[in-house]
Amino acid sequence: MDFLKLVLFESSVWLGGACFCLFGLVLFIRPRLSEAARHRSLPIFAAVVAALFIVQSLVVTDRERILAQMNAFVAAVEAEDRAAIERLIDDDYSSDGMNREDMVAFLVESLERVDIFDTRLRRRDVTIDGDRADLNLGALATVRIKGGTADFHQGRWKIAWHHSDEWRITALTPVEIDTIPFKSIQQVRGQIP
Repeated sequence: MDFLKLVLFESSVWLGGACFCLFGLVLFIRPRLSEAARHRSLPIFAAVVAALFIVQSLVVTDRERILAQMNAFVAAVEAEDRAAIERLIDDDYSSDGMNREDMVAFLVESLERVDIFDTRLRRRDVTIDGDRADLNLGALATVRIKGGTADFHQGRWKIAWHHSDEWRITALTPVEIDTIPFKSIQQVRGQIP
């Protein structure tokens, strides 16, 4: 079901590939059709393809909403926008002994000492279960200690989400940063000067 949702609603590339296969099927079946059906087959095919792409552009799945919220969170961190960070962290945030206020304070304090920019997200696997979701994320970013030189870093994160009026972060856990395994966000404190 997830693959079908990906093809129909989330990925223009997959939908294009499916339509290409469907086009091949229409061309294969077309000689076997009656004269009237043969003349209608290509216009009907074109209408179906257009309808599929229109539906895809109109439908926004929960996965797409979560990924958009993740992009907004990354942009807020890069811009050091406390209000946006607060808006994206759920009131029920609870991870590693930190609540929402602790997490916001941790991020703001960290961003006072470092700049994060040129972030690129990769491997964004989302698992949704009702109003909860988990995002396994790979990220690449350039990090600079304020006033210092910049270094390229990569990491893997597990991010838990909750949906009430919109998707918000309820837990943020590093899995690995620069090949060093982490078990909690608290361990990151020692890595930031």
